[in-house]
Amino acid sequence: MRSLMYHRKRRTMGTPRSPAGRWSTGAAVLAIGSLAGALTGVAPAQARAFGLDPSFGTAGTAGTDFTGFIDEGLALLMQNDKPVVAGSAGRLVDGVGVTDFGLTRYTADGDLDPGFGSGGKVTTDFFGSSDDAYAVAGQPDGSVVAAGRAFTDDTGDADFALARYRRDGTLDPAFGSGGKVSTDFGGTSDTAKAMVRQPDGKIVVAGNTQNYPVSDDIALARYRADGTLDTSFGSGGRVVTRFGGNSSAAALVLQADGKLVVAGETSADGIDFALARYHRDGTLDTGFGGDGMVVTDFGGADRASALLVDRLGRILAVGGSGSPLSSAVALARYRGDGSLDRTFGTDGLVTTEMDNAVGVAVVAQGTKLLVGAAGGAFTLARYHRDGTLDRGFGTDGVLATYFGSSSTQLAALALDRRGRVVAAGTTATDPYYWGDFFVARYR
Repeated sequence: MRSLMYHRKRRTMGTPRSPAGRWSTGAAVLAIGSLAGALTGVAPAQARAFGLDPSFGTAGTAGTDFTGFIDEGLALLMQNDKPVVAGSAGRLVDGVGVTDFGLTRYTADGDLDPGFGSGGKVTTDFFGSSDDAYAVAGQPDGSVVAAGRAFTDDTGDADFALARYRRDGTLDPAFGSGGKVSTDFGGTSDTAKAMVRQPDGKIVVAGNTQNYPVSDDIALARYRADGTLDTSFGSGGRVVTRFGGNSSAAALVLQADGKLVVAGETSADGIDFALARYHRDGTLDTGFGGDGMVVTDFGGADRASALLVDRLGRILAVGGSGSPLSSAVALARYRGDGSLDRTFGTDGLVTTEMDNAVGVAVVAQGTKLLVGAAGGAFTLARYHRDGTLDRGFGTDGVLATYFGSSSTQLAALALDRRGRVVAAGTTATDPYYWGDFFVARYR
């Protein structure tokens, strides 16, 4: 394995201050392990009391069931003030459960949007087996692209899968074959978890390719606007990066200079944050970490699931750090060369203890960072730009919202045009954890 930059630190939290710097507009992709929707704007943090917005849905929340089976909301996109949630829509076929790409669009009031699909809902099947959408992004013409995986048969083989939908939720025939695209990396199973749209209209997706029983590696693919692979990127439009052990990407961001940064995890030595940066052509940027790769250890099982880049070019990776006895939200900020930014938290790292810190997402509220995680509740923590908790938010910087379900999972956070925070994910509907898409808005 090639040499790569490796940061090993104790779990800790600190208070040093950093230089001023706001977070860049439209540069972040949010996900569960995946990224998910792109930020469309940055708004200043609001001074009013933060809580659920009763003007949205029912007491600030809305849920959607597709067929009475297992549905999972896994990604979020804001189309102006309309939330679009993408994920997996379950159904039974001859007594066996399978999933399709599932998308819902809500009005600004939290009702299903009747102008999208069938009563606000859309499902897409690729090959007759299960399909899952982990990322969603918008396009200037109002169309929506969802990305994830499609199982090609019942043996467990899966490929990257993308689908593009017109404003009304119908598949766009100008994209791929009838609106759908699949890409095989030659491994056992390929899964796309994050996506960005470049200014030139090209689409980049990132995730992992599995070569069982050898390893999982980070995988990227770039597509032209018509869904064909962009052969000027990597090898025939594909890039595979091996950290050692098993590695996967869950978040993807496009820097202002056109370089791409991915974040996820690697098991090369324990389970740690893994970041890689690429030039426009898909080659690793050796100016980042020495060979394009950086590993950061918080002392537990560490998994990055979201990324932001600020206007000074600093990269923030956010995820979770767990041990048998505790779990925490974990943040790391890096300079442009991949070294930890020592002005953030303690030597570049921040952790906040949080029960069941899974499904971690981040959104920028001006110069402040709002980080969410979910176990039984949506738990939000807000930080100043130096990594210290904003004690004026919630209770000492942390706010937990319980929705009456024993299992509520967070997929993504985003802002609407008025700066209101929207959260999306899955909520269980019965003791068997059959779930529904779930969205909540805060004011």
